[in-house]
Amino acid sequence: MKKRYTLLLMFILLMSFAVSSQAASKVYANMNANLRTGPGLKYKIVDTVKDGTAMTYLGKKESDNRGVDWYKVSYEDNELWISSRCASLVAKPTTSAKKRVVTTGEVNLRKGPGMKYKAVVAVQEGSSMKYLGKTRKDNRGVKWYKVSFYGKGLWVSSRYSKRKNSRTSKTVYTRGQVYLRKGPGTDYSAYTSVDEGTALKYLNKTRKDDRGVKWYKVSYNKKSLWVSSRYATLK
Repeated sequence: MKKRYTLLLMFILLMSFAVSSQAASKVYANMNANLRTGPGLKYKIVDTVKDGTAMTYLGKKESDNRGVDWYKVSYEDNELWISSRCASLVAKPTTSAKKRVVTTGEVNLRKGPGMKYKAVVAVQEGSSMKYLGKTRKDNRGVKWYKVSFYGKGLWVSSRYSKRKNSRTSKTVYTRGQVYLRKGPGTDYSAYTSVDEGTALKYLNKTRKDDRGVKWYKVSYNKKSLWVSSRYATLK
């Protein structure tokens, strides 16, 4: 009887540890981000959280039709979803972890620090990625930065990117799927649409339309375009 009681007590303690460990898992927003009712852009926006907001991770992750992962989180007693493009399932970033690498042109991200390594994906000018604290030089003496892209550690050439601190870099982050237009207002024609969480290089110009809404001038595919402040944040 005593042995059975001891085994039962050990089981309860182990279960308590497992539950508390799961409860301790956190998702931190990398930027101002929308929380939705489901894992995808088609689901309704319920709330918006600020950069650095901590949410309890509920242990569930799903991909949308674009292959983008979404985390199920608890925020203010609601069970909602946040895109992995806007958040990280890691410890809260320190000041050094907030340093980012911003691309200055369209460039390939590679598996290693040099041209001999395989290109994994091409990113657009103005893309902002978390710097992972490693810099290497290739056989030409060119610096390469290790960055995080959708949770993968990849490398980008310093010839097409710059290291910046996220607090001082001038980047516009979209808060939803939004049109980029040829001028600062909805009466201008749309050039293209971009997804929630897209990072765009800010061109240091802001204008108001006839409704009083601010528009930011940004660079996208080497073109100067405009995005509404109703769907974007300048950081």
